[in-house]
Amino acid sequence: MAKPQIIKTPSGEELVVLSRAEFDALAAAEAGEDANDAAIYDERMADLAAGRASVLPEQISRLRCYGG
Repeated sequence: MAKPQIIKTPSGEELVVLSRAEFDALAAAEAGEDANDAAIYDERMADLAAGRASVLPEQISRLRCYGG
């Protein structure tokens, strides 16, 4: 992987330039994660609809969300 180029705009915003191959690899990895999350959601909703208890994995159950 080549070192990304960082460009600073006149307003101070930083932009990162990646090769198309690097961008495509990042996008594919994110799409895979999204598909996995959707599959887990669908499984849990099917469990609830069928009246089965649905247990979250321990590492998820230990997370604490504070609405922000």
